[in-house]
Amino acid sequence: MPLFGKKPAPNPKESIQKLRDTIELLEKREIHLQKQAEKQVLDAKAAMAKKDKKTALMCLKRKKLYENQLDKLAGSRMNLEIQAMSLESANVDIETLKATKQATDTMKKMHGQLNIDKIEDIVDDARDVMEQYEEIGNVLTQPINGQAFDEDDLLEELNQLDEERISEQMLEIGSAPSHPIPVTKVPTYAAAASTRVSSTEEDELAALEASMA
Repeated sequence: MPLFGKKPAPNPKESIQKLRDTIELLEKREIHLQKQAEKQVLDAKAAMAKKDKKTALMCLKRKKLYENQLDKLAGSRMNLEIQAMSLESANVDIETLKATKQATDTMKKMHGQLNIDKIEDIVDDARDVMEQYEEIGNVLTQPINGQAFDEDDLLEELNQLDEERISEQMLEIGSAPSHPIPVTKVPTYAAAASTRVSSTEEDELAALEASMA
């Protein structure tokens, strides 16, 4: 007996399980009654085969009783199934409500830990730190000797050098001879003169030898 004379509230899951168990029991009962009704039909046919009309009528009456019980059981089972489905739906709604409430309470608790002023301070601090790191990075990327080069000036100078190189190549191409230089042949008279000089010298030597004889 309950301590304060009041029964505890039934558990939804237990109630649903009880309904499902009862529905299963009714289904088994229906199967049994259906078999009994079919048996009465067979018995009635057998009695008629023996010309036993009275026994056949009794079999049909029992068949009707079984069928009436089947109809009642079917109605009861349907009601239990409706209740079970309603309880299951209500239980889902309750669990959904509990989950929603828990999530809402958690969000409220988390929101209570958040302060807009503190959040703004944190964001400002983070922004300041990022700016400091950016300044440090800019300093580290500067040349150590303090010399800075203007890339535009360097590119312009490079273009000028390239133009000068092209101009020099054009001048070299323009000054080169367009036809091959002919080979100068040595005149034959030079060789003849040399021969004549040699003959004169020989004549002079011969005359000198004759005078000495």
